[in-house]
Amino acid sequence: MHSAKFLAVAAAFFGSAIAKDCDDDIEVKEANPVLSCDTVKGKIIVDDSVAGDLVLEGPEKIEGDIIINNATGIISISSSTIESVEGKFELVGLESLQRIGMNALTSINELEMRKLPALRDLTFGSKGVTEATIVTITDTLIDDLSGLMLDKVESLDINNNKRLTNFESSLVNITEALKINNNGKGMTVNMPSLESAKEIQIANVGSFNVPALETVSASLKLDKCDIKSFRAANLTSIKKALSFINNVQVTNISLPVLKEIGGDLRIVNNTKLTDIGSFPKLESMASINFGGNFKKGELPALEDVPGAAEISTTAKDDDGEEFCSYWDDLGDKIQGGVECTYDNENALEGGDKEGGQNSDGSSNSDDDDAAGMVSVNTALMGLGLLAGIAQLL
Repeated sequence: MHSAKFLAVAAAFFGSAIAKDCDDDIEVKEANPVLSCDTVKGKIIVDDSVAGDLVLEGPEKIEGDIIINNATGIISISSSTIESVEGKFELVGLESLQRIGMNALTSINELEMRKLPALRDLTFGSKGVTEATIVTITDTLIDDLSGLMLDKVESLDINNNKRLTNFESSLVNITEALKINNNGKGMTVNMPSLESAKEIQIANVGSFNVPALETVSASLKLDKCDIKSFRAANLTSIKKALSFINNVQVTNISLPVLKEIGGDLRIVNNTKLTDIGSFPKLESMASINFGGNFKKGELPALEDVPGAAEISTTAKDDDGEEFCSYWDDLGDKIQGGVECTYDNENALEGGDKEGGQNSDGSSNSDDDDAAGMVSVNTALMGLGLLAGIAQLL
């Protein structure tokens, strides 16, 4: 009887001891530390001397950060108990790290993974991480990010992951920035549920699919992509700039319900794009900058451009003249004026208008102006010489 009571009391005592919270930061200096608390209220900081297979067992919640930086001897990181990290989960400069297996983890405030050149395998929870605020994944060998099952983030930055050729995401809202750049060759980015974002910057991808996108509260930029077409069937508003630059494979751009662009509309050096694009409902933008091999392009709903339109095309003869005549005829709607040249070998270089022909057939080069300046200066020199002779007489 007494022994049973003692065992019960002992079990309660030791159980409460094991279930305690850790109020202070914890510094980890060995690969398999003893972490006897359910909740860590401070940080877990792993010393850079730790090597081998790092196992973080015990806690379920980390209210602070997990910081693992410059521990170049760590090969793997695992935990079957940690469910949430309310601060930052920071992994930087782990040159030997090959695997991450956080099998219970579903919630992270900020995930930062940088300079992990050997990392191939990433596992988060049975259903992946479903909650995060800021996610940065750069310079890894990861080829699968299916462990990120997010509906909403502030920012998502995925770049320089050379084996990552496909990214599927169920994200609905991005309150700050989406940046995807320089990952695997021909990378496919499919975000079928994305409805709104603040800033979108996409570079070096093979396709970018956002069929549900409705609003961009800053800018949308596609640069140096191998996409053949881009369509955003539900996008109505871009508060700042829209730009397509150096996308050498694109032949079609379609934004059929876009009504307004708060900043610049810039389409430059997309060498296969001969039609500026389909913008049938676009009414306004701050300014226009087009440069390319254009033969066609109209904005039938255009009402007002407070700034200027700088437009140039390599198209020659009737194609080029007709193209520029259309834009010149829109001069009453473009308050800053229209500068359009055709047969311009510099057209792909940022829309440079120098060197081409104006729609009235006149040259737009500096040569005529230079000749005029030479003739005027010669005349002035002659007058000066005559005046000097007169003073000598």
